[in-house]
Amino acid sequence: MMLNPANTGGFYGTARASAVIRDQDWQTASENQEYQMLNGSVDVNIDGIGLKKEDWISAGVNFGRQGLTADYTRTEIYPSIAYHYVLDKKTMSDIAIGFSAGTIINSLGQSPDLITRNGILTGNAQDGLDIFNTAQNGRITSNATDYSVGVVLTTPTGKYSGLKLGLSMRQLFKPNVTLSGGNNRNQGLSRNLTAFGIYSTDINDRLTFKPGFVVNVQNSARYLNLQTNFGYLLNPDKDIYLNAGVGTRVLTDINSLLLLVGADIRDFKVGLSYDHHFGAMAGSIANGPGAVELSVAKIFKIHKKPEPQPILLCPRL
Repeated sequence: MMLNPANTGGFYGTARASAVIRDQDWQTASENQEYQMLNGSVDVNIDGIGLKKEDWISAGVNFGRQGLTADYTRTEIYPSIAYHYVLDKKTMSDIAIGFSAGTIINSLGQSPDLITRNGILTGNAQDGLDIFNTAQNGRITSNATDYSVGVVLTTPTGKYSGLKLGLSMRQLFKPNVTLSGGNNRNQGLSRNLTAFGIYSTDINDRLTFKPGFVVNVQNSARYLNLQTNFGYLLNPDKDIYLNAGVGTRVLTDINSLLLLVGADIRDFKVGLSYDHHFGAMAGSIANGPGAVELSVAKIFKIHKKPEPQPILLCPRL
């Protein structure tokens, strides 16, 4: 949902809850700090409301928090809605259009060294110290409203294969979350364009091949994420899949190698990844063993109680 608001309700079921937590070492000058990311979301599907009886709408909320331990954090809260328009009743391929309006909150803690050394506020060391000394409760915060739109196409490509493609844009109106009124007061966040794709095909009765990609562009900054996953049906009776794969992420001078493992147990999913940085800038962001990311998701299905038709008995005459 954070990748694209049109992913709201993009599952088979009534409701879904998911969470992702990431932890890695981060080196800034003389001190080492932990970089942590926490993301959680809840979304629900509502049937029977749409242009056609097959269509449905979805609503949800996504929460994210990331930063360097307690010094600098960025919090995002995004409620979202999506409309799913069924293109083909036979294959149930659909196109979803999503919208979200949320809040971005930047917060700087009690670390004057971080302010002055990196010019995180105004680019001027003395300005940073002055602002820090006059901040209430030793913290500086700034927030802004952000809007994003997205579209996602989900369609079968064969009897045992399917494709999902999405395109979204965040920070539509360039929200300003500058932490001070200094030199950057008129600079808002640039628009952020993201495209993704996931393909799934069954190689045989047990093995599934699932490659995917994500491309993100924001001004001159851009990254490409490629992943290749395989799913193995371990227990057909209990619908248990084991997943494993590899991937790579390319971001300017920073490259990453991804190792992925996970499992799908009916409507419960869990994934664990290891992210190892290398390249020209790797030493400035990862001073430890790399990054570890854990994700979990659960789909809830509420079945309507059937209403039996009345049976008229005709007595034998």
